[in-house]
Amino acid sequence: MADAVQKYKITKLHAFPFSPHQKGETVPAGKLDGQLDISIKKQRMDQLMHVGEMVRNFFLQCNRGVVRPVLLEKKIGNDRQGRTSNYIELLVPDNGYRRGQVVDWTV
Repeated sequence: MADAVQKYKITKLHAFPFSPHQKGETVPAGKLDGQLDISIKKQRMDQLMHVGEMVRNFFLQCNRGVVRPVLLEKKIGNDRQGRTSNYIELLVPDNGYRRGQVVDWTV
């Protein structure tokens, strides 16, 4: 799985270990033989997240200094938080900008 993250340059991950849901609703896969120990699941998840973080950091480094359109979202203090079209989150000084406005900004 970590190889796929690197090969396809996946820059946004959400991962969690499989759980058979012993309380409430069950998952059929939870009844299969050969379940892995939780420590192995956690080790694999940690490895995957580490690779994802490395890929993300390289992606951000490659975009540093590039001017991109940023969709401004919420106000945080004296700044506006926004995202580029390639999902880089930025803080832009709030110079009277409004939510939903798109501004060109250097990453």
